[in-house]
Amino acid sequence: MPKIGQQLGQVFGPRDMMPDPTPPGSDLEDDIEDLRNTVSLAVKEQPLLQIKIGKEDHEADSVARNASTVYNFVRDNLPEGQNNIKNAMIKTTMGPSVEVDN
Repeated sequence: MPKIGQQLGQVFGPRDMMPDPTPPGSDLEDDIEDLRNTVSLAVKEQPLLQIKIGKEDHEADSVARNASTVYNFVRDNLPEGQNNIKNAMIKTTMGPSVEVDN
């Protein structure tokens, strides 16, 4: 085990991807629930977010509400807010991209 940590630590450490070991016999339900309710965004190499906000069978109001919620969340958590967003686009799986007015 120390050799694995030694080798993988050099790669995962700088990328903030080191695993968090859990002792044997501990209750994992709280950790699992926390991870299910967690959203983390890391844009280091390419300043692009691709997020699934709905399905084609969802109503337009539901998809619009999801898109607005995601946009507002990202905008509010950026260092310079709206100034960090160049453009926003929505697209279906096989359809063309449509630019959204900020």
